[in-house]
Amino acid sequence: MVIAEELSASLDMAMRSRVALRNKDQAMVIRDLASAGTLLHLSASRGAAARTILLIDAIIQGRVGEDDAQMLAWFPLLQTSLLTLPNDTTVSTAGDWIGRAEDIMQGDRGGDAMKSLREARHMLACDGLDIPLQQAMQAQDKLIKQFGQNNAVKTTAFDGLLDSLRNALVYTLESSKR
Repeated sequence: MVIAEELSASLDMAMRSRVALRNKDQAMVIRDLASAGTLLHLSASRGAAARTILLIDAIIQGRVGEDDAQMLAWFPLLQTSLLTLPNDTTVSTAGDWIGRAEDIMQGDRGGDAMKSLREARHMLACDGLDIPLQQAMQAQDKLIKQFGQNNAVKTTAFDGLLDSLRNALVYTLESSKR
């Protein structure tokens, strides 16, 4: 239910931002939209799988050039995070992809370590909540960029964000009934 609370607050901030756009208050639009994004990221970090996904994302984004030495230092933490997940086929497969990425970075195996990490992330993200959450974060990011470029943004530009938030909230509330 914590995720539902954060999603509801994010929805409220997105709606406030849209109202501020109608009122031509650009500073409030951006502030409320940024707050909605923060809440979305908090929602996306809830749970062991989400935490592991964010760790994978951080490792992928932290790669600088072809230097894998710094990235390898994160793998013990990533493996520990995996241990907090239930031992099922999905987690086992994600663990195999992570092991493959580590082997590639250590030079023990050929291939693309980033592709292996993306595959592991994909395995962990295959649920009904991650998809609308990712769509909402992308829509929020796109809106922030539009305002940063001083484009004439219409209130309909919020539709993708609001739809994704609604879908994520519906999934969360339905899941809590089970």
